[in-house]
Amino acid sequence: MPSDKQWVVHKFGGTSVGDAECFLNVKAIVSQHLVSPDRRLAVVVSAMGGKPKVTDLLLESVGKAAAGDEAAARALLDGVRDKHVTCLDALGENLDVSDRAAIEARLERDLADVGNLLRAVAVLRTPSPQIAELVSGYGETWS
Repeated sequence: MPSDKQWVVHKFGGTSVGDAECFLNVKAIVSQHLVSPDRRLAVVVSAMGGKPKVTDLLLESVGKAAAGDEAAARALLDGVRDKHVTCLDALGENLDVSDRAAIEARLERDLADVGNLLRAVAVLRTPSPQIAELVSGYGETWS
């Protein structure tokens, strides 16, 4: 049964989700549409932007792994973790404790998966485009 509800779609690029303040701005924008029973809402976000950009860190980690520099690849992943945890810390009371715990648990599981992929890249000494796309795509899901 098709819905007569109109879609409202918001797309936020990396700069729009670069830090906690940006996330709060996104929340304010999206919240305006949550009370509209005659519309459906879709929100699409990119990986966290700012300096450094999460996508850049993830792609660089693939390159470092392919070059055999696993320590540098791991350090870049640690930077990704730190950027997200810093954002969560800054959100403070704006984020429910159980939501934060779930976000952090997901981040840690995913970073472990990415670490395993980077280990495979280091062993193979080649950054396949498919692995690079997969690794960089994680940043989108963490936003």
